[in-house]
Amino acid sequence: MKTEPSRYALDLERLLEVWPGPKGKRRAAPEPSGIPALALLERIERVLSQGPGPSREAGREFLRVTSDPRFLRELGRTDLQTRWAEAAFALIQATGYGIADLFEDRVRETPGRVFLQDMSVSPPRLWTYEAAARHVRETAGALYALADAEGAEPRLAIYAENHAEGAVADLACLCYDILDTPANPHFSLENVVGVCDALAVNMVLANDRERIGLLREARRRTARTFRILVTDPALDDGGEDIVFLTEYAKQLGARDVEARLARRRRFRPDEVATVMFTSGSTGRPKGVSFSAYNLVSKRFARAAALPLVGPEEVFLSFLPLYHTFGRYLELLGTVYWRGTYVFAGNPSAETLFGLMPKVRPTGFISVPVRWAQLHERCLERLDAAPAGADAGAVVREVVGTRLAWGLSAAGYLDPRVFRFFQAHGVELMSGFGMTEGTGGMTMTPPGGYVDNSHGLPLPGLSARLGEGGELQVSGHYVARYLEDKGPGDAIPFPTGDPERDHWFATGDVFERQATGYYQIVDRIKDIYKNNRGQTVAPRKVEDKFVGVPGIKRTFLVGDGRPYNVLFIVPDAADRVLAGGLGRESDRENLREYFRRIVTAANEGLAPYERVVNFEVLGRDFDPETGELTAKGSYNRKRIEAAFAGAIDDLYRRRAVDLRGQGLTVRLPLWFFRDLGILEDEIVRDRDGLRDLNRGLHLPLRRGSDGRTWLVGDLEYEIEGGLLDLGLFARQPVLWVGNPSLAAFAPCKEGWDLPLEPATGWVSLPKRRARTYAETETPPPAKLGDARLGRLHVLLAKLLFSPEDVPDAVLAEVERVFYESPLRTEELVRARLRAMAWHPSQRLRCWAYRILLIHDPDIDYGQVMPAFVRSGLPFLDRESIDEIASTRFGRGRLDAFRVRLRAYRETMSWPVAEPYRRQFERIFRLLVDLAGREPSFFSPVRAELASWVLHRADPELARTAERHLDRMVARFGRNAVAGKRAASDRKPPRPFCDDSLTAAEARRVRAVLAQPSFLRDSVRLACGVEDFEPGEIAADGLWVSRIYSAPRRSTYRVSLNTEAGRHYDLKLVLPEGPRDGAERETRLWSAVLSDQPGGPRVLPPLGATDERTGAVTWRHLGDLTVWEKIREFAGRRAVDGPLPAPSVWRKLYVEAMSALVGAWQTSGRRVLPGRISPVNVVVPDLEFRDDTFLASIDGWRPSSGPLSLVRPMVDGFYRRPAANYPWLKDHLDLDWIFDAAYDALGRERAAAFFDALQPELDRRPLPSLAGEDLAARLRRYRSEFARTYIFPLPAQTAVEAYREWRQADPLAPPRDRERKVLDLYRRYSLERFPEIVRYYLYRHTYFAGRSERIEALFDRLLARLGAAMDEPAVRRTELSDLQSALRDERDRLVFSRMVFPRLDPDRRLDVRTKGEEGERRVVVRSFLLDRGGRTYTFNETLDPAEIGQAYRLFFKENYPKVVSQQDRHFVLKDGQERIVGGLCYRMLSNRVAWIDVIAVTSNLKSSGLGGAALDDFCARMASQGVPLVMTHLYLPGFFLRHGFRLDKRWGALVKTL
Repeated sequence: MKTEPSRYALDLERLLEVWPGPKGKRRAAPEPSGIPALALLERIERVLSQGPGPSREAGREFLRVTSDPRFLRELGRTDLQTRWAEAAFALIQATGYGIADLFEDRVRETPGRVFLQDMSVSPPRLWTYEAAARHVRETAGALYALADAEGAEPRLAIYAENHAEGAVADLACLCYDILDTPANPHFSLENVVGVCDALAVNMVLANDRERIGLLREARRRTARTFRILVTDPALDDGGEDIVFLTEYAKQLGARDVEARLARRRRFRPDEVATVMFTSGSTGRPKGVSFSAYNLVSKRFARAAALPLVGPEEVFLSFLPLYHTFGRYLELLGTVYWRGTYVFAGNPSAETLFGLMPKVRPTGFISVPVRWAQLHERCLERLDAAPAGADAGAVVREVVGTRLAWGLSAAGYLDPRVFRFFQAHGVELMSGFGMTEGTGGMTMTPPGGYVDNSHGLPLPGLSARLGEGGELQVSGHYVARYLEDKGPGDAIPFPTGDPERDHWFATGDVFERQATGYYQIVDRIKDIYKNNRGQTVAPRKVEDKFVGVPGIKRTFLVGDGRPYNVLFIVPDAADRVLAGGLGRESDRENLREYFRRIVTAANEGLAPYERVVNFEVLGRDFDPETGELTAKGSYNRKRIEAAFAGAIDDLYRRRAVDLRGQGLTVRLPLWFFRDLGILEDEIVRDRDGLRDLNRGLHLPLRRGSDGRTWLVGDLEYEIEGGLLDLGLFARQPVLWVGNPSLAAFAPCKEGWDLPLEPATGWVSLPKRRARTYAETETPPPAKLGDARLGRLHVLLAKLLFSPEDVPDAVLAEVERVFYESPLRTEELVRARLRAMAWHPSQRLRCWAYRILLIHDPDIDYGQVMPAFVRSGLPFLDRESIDEIASTRFGRGRLDAFRVRLRAYRETMSWPVAEPYRRQFERIFRLLVDLAGREPSFFSPVRAELASWVLHRADPELARTAERHLDRMVARFGRNAVAGKRAASDRKPPRPFCDDSLTAAEARRVRAVLAQPSFLRDSVRLACGVEDFEPGEIAADGLWVSRIYSAPRRSTYRVSLNTEAGRHYDLKLVLPEGPRDGAERETRLWSAVLSDQPGGPRVLPPLGATDERTGAVTWRHLGDLTVWEKIREFAGRRAVDGPLPAPSVWRKLYVEAMSALVGAWQTSGRRVLPGRISPVNVVVPDLEFRDDTFLASIDGWRPSSGPLSLVRPMVDGFYRRPAANYPWLKDHLDLDWIFDAAYDALGRERAAAFFDALQPELDRRPLPSLAGEDLAARLRRYRSEFARTYIFPLPAQTAVEAYREWRQADPLAPPRDRERKVLDLYRRYSLERFPEIVRYYLYRHTYFAGRSERIEALFDRLLARLGAAMDEPAVRRTELSDLQSALRDERDRLVFSRMVFPRLDPDRRLDVRTKGEEGERRVVVRSFLLDRGGRTYTFNETLDPAEIGQAYRLFFKENYPKVVSQQDRHFVLKDGQERIVGGLCYRMLSNRVAWIDVIAVTSNLKSSGLGGAALDDFCARMASQGVPLVMTHLYLPGFFLRHGFRLDKRWGALVKTL
């Protein structure tokens, strides 16, 4: 009984009649119908849900009409397009719509359009849809005829490379119910036999003589025989077993063909229609069965996922047709999208590059390597293009003018490649697929690409993650394995019930991202565990090296091992190897390059995932031996078996350890290799190492002081008990100048190797074991650098010559020290330090003089201990005169004093007589320096006074006192002589005001009238070198009383010169009998008034007079703390406003900080005078950082922190509160601890608190309102240890900003930022860690922005405070903060906050890269070239970008030795193409060394090089690096950007 169509079905048929889809011959444009696509979709959904459904004709027409991409585009929304796909699936099932229907529809629509095009012949051969359809039917008829002759159903295997005839044969089978399989043409004989037997194949199509021969052999082994078919007449060798298929089909005739096709058995839609074979985990081909429904439903699913694709697509056939993407997505996709399929012939990259602009495909589907090659070709063309060329046009010259979309699957492709093509109008998508999924399973949607993702499941597919994260899929086109569903079997349609439907386990571990996208981790079978049970996914590690120049592929090993190792297959054709590192002479540099890349890759990996060792292979993995599968995937077991020896070598010991008492000597295997000896030919004995082959001996024993080891002829500090002799042989800093080491070891030029476990401390032994004639110290053999060889000879002669070293040798060494690059200078400096133990006093004095005078930034921690510890004289009269006669400089003197202070604090006292003599010579040098440079008098006086007060060595203290008295006397005599020579005018008689008695006035006038006293007072206290008393105006000298005390009177002396200059002095005269304490007070005054490396705690000291006891200081007119308290009390008395709490805190903290600082400066030996507000003078201007003690009168010995804190509590809290009870409510005991922190810094403050706590616990102090100071300290220490406490100047700056904002609440953003910058400079906040800068901006400019922004700021500050050594630019919180800023002005201010030295208009972008747990921050600057084009500049840890930077350096002919210390910045254009780079190293935390800066040739005049250099220097300055240096190879360029030639460094230098 026939079912009547429903009303909805009839409506559907009427709608289809008027819908403007393709009908018969294709229309140029759709005709308006007024019927929206949504209405048509809803109608078909209603028809399918109610009643019997549409007729077969209506259903087929719906599928044909709506397959036009214009229908999907009109639907627009993804969910509607997915609904359409689901409707299509239902219709296909209901109507039995198959490949033949699809193909017939296209032939009917576009019969004359080119369907197949063969570019392998000339001229190209073309088949229209109509011609191809005729050829398909003829081929199908021929196959049936051949099978009928044997009384069997035809079953065809296509064993051929891609060619048009093979595609026609495949379509003939798919359209006309012939079971076929496209077999991999690289299958072995065994695999071909297996395929034929599995499917009972009775025909095989081949297109190659070699394969025909293999098929003949296979036929002798298969269970049933088969015919060999060819389509090329040239392959028909006349054998009876070969059928020329095309000719055979022509002979049948059209009527015979039609008859055979008419009586064929039709496959059911769910019946197995074709089989494909994929390489299984064992390497044996595994059959996958597909029904016609699988194939057709997949076409509609892919169309729904790609609504913008079609019609009239053009594809290039580069993917093999024995793979699903080539067979289904490209070939059947061409049919679906009414397109053209172009056969390239040769599948090489060069053919691809040649055909892309000719064929001009609209879409390109390929594996990642092809996309990477296209990307590389585009970059090459862009590099060669002239400046200003249209980048889009250049790219189109490579890929063709029509390429609109692409898909990369079956492997990892660098996200930069995706973004590059997307930026040039090619919607490149990422996907994941398997043969078992009829090709693609997931894909990033058009316009929805996400880095390192494989997108969303395609329509018609459900996905879930099973155990261990394995991806499982189910749906309309999920195939079955041949062993489950063979020929004739049905593959059931899905029901939509996950409990009933088949789920395919992919064998791949995936992660599902928050966006719903899926990301592959690795194959389950490839994931392994190390010997600690930690899971490692090799693919994750190997993907780090994809796209790295010079690396073709990598392979990770580590299953069951203690760590991972890596095989690197080099890409010899890459410029990095071919033009830069591929030469035999660069073998070491090549390995350093790969080591640098591996190190960079390790940065983004968990510790157990990192690569510990690697090997560069001499060959690629071989698909012929099964190391690579047909898809190019790894057969890991095969590879590991093939390279088992290399793997064992990587895990085997790489060095020989020779153990002995106290020290193990390690000799790497290359050490023996380079010497050409065996491992057992170097042995260890009591005296060292012995080379049995060459008869050489290397002395090895403990050094003369027990802390060092003699290695050869020099002594070295070695930490950890391991001596790596390989390091000593490669690092010139260690072997140069050591004759026996250079003779014993294969010495090299490994400048960039770290010194560890050696420290760099090198010395001569106290007694040289032997000397060497010059002929006995030749340069090492095979040393490439002749200058380094000459330096070795020079230094060996300097250190070990049996005769006195000639002046010419000394002059040459001195010249090398001054003029060489930094690394050579450091080496020479180390050997000059070693001269401290040289037996020749002449040479010791010479070495010390060079180091002291000519080293621009000397580290006295290294130089001075060497010479002092030696106990040998290193200063004589001649060298002292030479040093004193040079421009020594105040900075060098201060550095010298810092080291002398360290001696007082760290050496064991008293010292032996030889050491005392050394210090006596130093005192003599100091006195001579002060005698030649008057401005040195005050610091030298302070230094000698420090030694006079050094009671731990009374004899040395007396020596210092003699030198101090001699210097003061000489200064006075010189001053008198200078006065006579300068002027005969006497100073005017002082005017004394009424506060002085007549006796006092006479006494003051007598003191001031002494020769040179007034002159010395002004010069020393006020720092005026040219002052003469005769310059004072006639009424310009006034004296008034400051205060009087029982032991002393203090006066103010005001001077006004005729030239209008004004000076204020404070004159102190003793009262009553004098004692020795008075002199000691003057000594402490000298010490505390001039200390290097710290703030003054007393005003500058002027002159002292031993006869009268008079002392002068610079007079400061500011109020004492007590006077300010009284001033505040006066305000309160008249109901005036009291200061804000922040003012009280600043006043107290600064005052008590000055007292703590003075206590610390004294070596914590004395309490510096009265510990009281009366004795501290604070500046009137809040930003002045010069709080002073009024005097140290009444100083007394200190017994520890409590002896200082107790009088602080009394003087600053209890007594003021007794006078002004209301004051209790304004004071905080924590300010004592803040003061200690402010004065001592974090580390010393922590030690101070640690010492104070037990004292307070034992002896509690009475304090304010019964508060427990010990408990307060415990709380403070807890917070102190947990977070960073911001210093007082930063808090004061914030308060100043808030006051300014209250006065000007409407200030615009630009003014607010200017105020912040002004406060930053005014309070000198750059001296503090960068967290202070972020704190300032958080509480000023960005205060009150939003709760989210403030919370992100607080999170950043918390992270910075918890780990101060990690800069903000490496914090992900910084990226989060920038992302929250929406206002463009705020983002610019943010940029200047991050890098305050950056160009004011320079914009930054802070972004986070990497996976969760391994995220890192990239700070990009935006630079403009002279044409206004934008580029980005950022530091990179990406291995591929580092490799591309090296490639650029080599391409632009910049010499570069790769080093593990290299750090890299890259410059990218708008297409993320690396067009420049900068490589640098940190020589210390204060010096950055630029090794290379380069841009591509076409950008040489763009200004980008200079912009990048300026940006780099601004970044370094913002991170506290004060000095940037570089080679002399581009002097003009660097000089234009603020660098200068510094001959001492032998480099171009810029001070930041």
